[in-house]
Amino acid sequence: MTQTYLPSVNQTVNVLFESQYSQQVLMMLLKLGIPFSFQPIVSFEKTVDTSLQKNPEQGINEKILVKNSEDTKLSMKTIDSFMDEYIHTGHIPNISDVSKKYEVSVFFLKNRIRELYGKPFYQLYMDKRMEYAAQLLKQGYRATKVSAMVGYGEKSVIKFNKMFQKHFGMTPKKYQMSQKH
Repeated sequence: MTQTYLPSVNQTVNVLFESQYSQQVLMMLLKLGIPFSFQPIVSFEKTVDTSLQKNPEQGINEKILVKNSEDTKLSMKTIDSFMDEYIHTGHIPNISDVSKKYEVSVFFLKNRIRELYGKPFYQLYMDKRMEYAAQLLKQGYRATKVSAMVGYGEKSVIKFNKMFQKHFGMTPKKYQMSQKH
């Protein structure tokens, strides 16, 4: 005889499942009146680790862990690499395009960057862009040339100067002069 464990009134079941089963799992939980929480995850490894099953009599939910394979796709090294690629080509990254390239969801990409860097996707891009601009200024390039090299058009030099000053607290020219000493 199989014993079924149902959570008590004050407990919530955490459910991890592949999106193709979402409708069936959610309907079952709703039909049984089981309180639950879930987080959408796009892809899973094929193996399921059930070694963390807890004893229901202790008031702890039974839990099945499914390892998300997206975690291994987006290391800091990978993120730095694609950010550098965009910065050196002068293109502004589109988060949807980046998520497709690395076969992860936009939601996961945003959360992964915030987890690793403590800032949102676009802010990370802007910080790296300004750091690259600073490197170019140290190498002796003029601010107008640097502006174009980091993706600002010829007519956007003023915008570049303002962004640089916001980031470093001084104009590109003052920054360059401070690095010569």
